[in-house]
Amino acid sequence: MRKRKELAQPGDIAFLLIIFFLLLAGVGASRAIPLKVEPSSGGEDTVGRTLSVTLRQDGRVATATGVLEIEQLAAEFDAATRLTLMVEGQTRWQQVVHTLSLISQSPAASVNLEEVP
Repeated sequence: MRKRKELAQPGDIAFLLIIFFLLLAGVGASRAIPLKVEPSSGGEDTVGRTLSVTLRQDGRVATATGVLEIEQLAAEFDAATRLTLMVEGQTRWQQVVHTLSLISQSPAASVNLEEVP
């Protein structure tokens, strides 16, 4: 009787496939958005005004003056503005990431992120 060549145990192959798919899934998942946050020096508050906006479920931004598209948000503040971004609970995560990436390219002094129900 001839002996069969053993290639590998099925458990080893399954383990290697699991590692392969985990590595493949994590390739684009670890992206960070750098936000500029400058702490105020001492006890003085050097930031001029605070702007509170709400990112709605439909992808638009509600401010005290009205509703804007996300791309128009950067025109609302300057380098002396402290921005508070409140996110509605059912907003898609991709919209939040897109908004934060636009804010990171703007001259905001600091950014606070909050979730509202």
